[in-house]
Amino acid sequence: MVGYAVLILIMYEGTILMKLWAWVVHTRITLQKELAEIRLLLAELMEARRTEAVPPSGD
Repeated sequence: MVGYAVLILIMYEGTILMKLWAWVVHTRITLQKELAEIRLLLAELMEARRTEAVPPSGD
């Protein structure tokens, strides 16, 4: 009887660890996507600033 209780506790802890692992992986993937989006926005902003800084030719 005690063996079954220990087995159930081990299985319960295993499911908790799997859920925690899935959450960590999901968070990591989401963070990487957001960082890629920030990089793209920053590149666009820098390009826009670079084109504004170029003086017009033909005064």
